[in-house]
Amino acid sequence: MAQGAHLATSNVERPSIFELIASQSLDATFYPAFKKIALYLGSKNPDRYQLIVKYYDEVFLAFNAIVQNYYLHKNGASISESFYGLTRFNLKTNQFKRRDFIVSFAVLVIIPYLLRKLDKKVTTVKEKLEDELSNDDKYKFIGVYTYKTLKASYEFAQIIKYISYLSGRSKTHNIPLFLSSIGLRHANLQDDSFSFSDIISGNVKFSTVIGSMVLRTLEFGGFFLQFLQWYQESSASQKIISQLPTPIAPKQDSDAKKYSNICPLCYQHFAIPTVLTISGYVFCYKCITKHLRRHQYCPVTNYPATMDDLTRLYDNN
Repeated sequence: MAQGAHLATSNVERPSIFELIASQSLDATFYPAFKKIALYLGSKNPDRYQLIVKYYDEVFLAFNAIVQNYYLHKNGASISESFYGLTRFNLKTNQFKRRDFIVSFAVLVIIPYLLRKLDKKVTTVKEKLEDELSNDDKYKFIGVYTYKTLKASYEFAQIIKYISYLSGRSKTHNIPLFLSSIGLRHANLQDDSFSFSDIISGNVKFSTVIGSMVLRTLEFGGFFLQFLQWYQESSASQKIISQLPTPIAPKQDSDAKKYSNICPLCYQHFAIPTVLTISGYVFCYKCITKHLRRHQYCPVTNYPATMDDLTRLYDNN
């Protein structure tokens, strides 16, 4: 949707659906993008950055709280909404007061954090149930099924909300804004730019210049990440990747020879062989899943890893 945002006309107060969805897409890019950076740092220096990887959700919560708090105070909008020239307002008062700020902060920062924690918890319970389902776990199974049903129902309701906004029957395009009675419109942009002479003459504080540069870098960096995400999903990117030569396999180290054809955790032959893609080592499915639920790193290399890095292997035996 980001590549279609420029088709919207900005001379009217009501934003187009292209701008709104592009703003949502940009906002959703930050969490996985910064997580990749954290995982990269963790793989390069596990001892120094392992805590950042382990508590990444909390680190991102603090970062997101600082950034969104600034933009809500300054522009009455999130960072992604500010990038697309949008601002928030109360549908009843036509203003953006403290109550609207608190609700917006909760929707942009607190609720996404809690939902990510809930998603991880449900995923963990679901994987445990797949391993072994007993009579005592039937309530957990019902809970997981109910959660998935509610999530699917919410996504369906969100599609209905898009259609309602497109048809002009609704002033909001998503459910959180509808429930909080907050709408989005084009902002009356103020010229807060400054020249080099303003800095030399002291009309602009140096801290203001640095802060503006950091925030602008963050905005355009987010848009660049959004462009990369679109490019990676396009057919052109897939074609280029398919033309790349197959990399040469690394030489086996002492650990690779030591754990040849056995699980590094139980020292037995693989039961449901599963590879941890972050390191390339193969484990028993139950062994590695049990380990990753407690420790988010490879037991052999200490590289940061999660359940998403597991791939089941299938052989003819």
